[in-house]
Amino acid sequence: MKLGPQLLALLDKQYTLSQLTEMVFQRYDLAFKTDERGRPVLLFIGKKDGQGKIKGEGPLGQ
Repeated sequence: MKLGPQLLALLDKQYTLSQLTEMVFQRYDLAFKTDERGRPVLLFIGKKDGQGKIKGEGPLGQ
């Protein structure tokens, strides 16, 4: 799965420092962890299951 320009633009923003952020992007649920500067460093993309865990394809960027 390749990351498209819209998703890359979303991940290029600054977010809350050292936090897990969740949101919906198009038809996918996203969760990403940020570093001490608020930059996304770990991305989970897929659909949430009944327990709130994201199930999807991986790894990204291949």
